[in-house]
Amino acid sequence: MKAGQTKVTASPPRQAAAAKKIGEKTRKGYAPAVRGVRQRRAVTRRAITSTRSTARQAPVLWRFDSGAPAFGIFVEGERCWVGNQRGDVCTVTHSGTVTGRFRLPDGVKCIVADDFWIYAGCDDGRVYDLSGKVPRSAYEIAAGVDIYWLDIHDGVLGVSDRAGRITTIDYEDEFQWARTGAGDSAWMVRCDEDALYHGHSNGVARYDAADGTLVWENKVADDVLFGWQETHSVYAGTARRTVHEVVLETSGGGDGVVVECVRDGERLRVRVVSPGYESWNVQFPKDIREAGARYLVDGVRSAGRGGFYRAYGEIRRLL
Repeated sequence: MKAGQTKVTASPPRQAAAAKKIGEKTRKGYAPAVRGVRQRRAVTRRAITSTRSTARQAPVLWRFDSGAPAFGIFVEGERCWVGNQRGDVCTVTHSGTVTGRFRLPDGVKCIVADDFWIYAGCDDGRVYDLSGKVPRSAYEIAAGVDIYWLDIHDGVLGVSDRAGRITTIDYEDEFQWARTGAGDSAWMVRCDEDALYHGHSNGVARYDAADGTLVWENKVADDVLFGWQETHSVYAGTARRTVHEVVLETSGGGDGVVVECVRDGERLRVRVVSPGYESWNVQFPKDIREAGARYLVDGVRSAGRGGFYRAYGEIRRLL
């Protein structure tokens, strides 16, 4: 070594840290960087087809023009958030007054909330935290993923994409697991403490949040375009202008009546299995019946004419 020269070598801990980071990026779908090769990420622009509704129109309180097509819309207790394809995100009060504006680098696909935090999924592959005065990048999604929708629960990000995959990323922006669904065009992902719900061209599926194990699939609601979950149900809106309710599972009996779905020839019947009831059939939603499955309902009542029961209240599938 000549005088004045300095030899620099990476320490083993730094080499290990670098190797770990590269491994994480590779698992998330990133390819090795090659000068001049990296292309702009794939982005799907959702087509807008408007037809006159036959529903009775509700009163219009106010209108707001964001200046470009807007898919990212979220309403909370104090404000309405809207993000458009130009990357503009605006906050508007419930009375229609604009109170804030952000500019993101690319089009906004969706806006979601996680407790106090508000996040915007952007076509540049990043998810931005909008809870402060300046947007901050909170998550980065691999360039090969054509993002359709995302949701966040307790800091864990769920992403659904054009290819029908579902991917989870933790609060450190590290890949957790990914699964390929039974369809493509996955416009629905919803997250809660225990599960992720994934809707695509061929139905809705539930995955265990911890390890991605498939819990169930429901193919009745196909061509899913949007979804929402409540305490005991998941709702999937489809391209056929229908909304399907899928009941969730519970591990305990609790208060209520247990019913069971049984096969009777070519038909599926539902009957009460809790003690003290007649062996009558139960009026029960047909699109959630599955042979052998048991459900907990708030109660059943005998029909006025007798001969069958009518289930009422919440419906929860038992594990």
